[in-house]
Amino acid sequence: SLALQNINIAAFQHCSISILQHFNHEKEVENIAIVYQASDTIFGGGIMIHGKLYNGFSHAAGELRYLPFMEHAQNMKSDELLKKQILSVATVLNPEMIGYYSEINKEELHFEDISIPYSYRPSFIQMKDFDGYIVNGLYSIAIYNLIELTGGIK
Repeated sequence: SLALQNINIAAFQHCSISILQHFNHEKEVENIAIVYQASDTIFGGGIMIHGKLYNGFSHAAGELRYLPFMEHAQNMKSDELLKKQILSVATVLNPEMIGYYSEINKEELHFEDISIPYSYRPSFIQMKDFDGYIVNGLYSIAIYNLIELTGGIK
């Protein structure tokens, strides 16, 4: 439903803020991506550019399942596939940070041996409590809306 989609979009935006706060980033990060692996071959993503959620013209930005190599996903190990997804996002979007979470791969990925020049690499952050970030994001949305509806805290 449209309402659920809007909640997900808003939750992603606030989730990104929670991630930045959790990892104590000193500088403000405006370009961030999140890669989510639900199963061996089911992926999704979210993108913020200049601090704003990017949806694409048809609201399909972040649909990682349409990347060309996904046709051969069943022939790849799930951690290899996750890394390919992350590196595709890093190469195409060049965000400052990529957060990633996998329902099936709990080990941290290593990015020392990638072909992206060091000066172009984003920070790669393994998210350990994805549900917690979403809950914090929804909580932030609720507080923001309450403040907006009531005209501020008095």
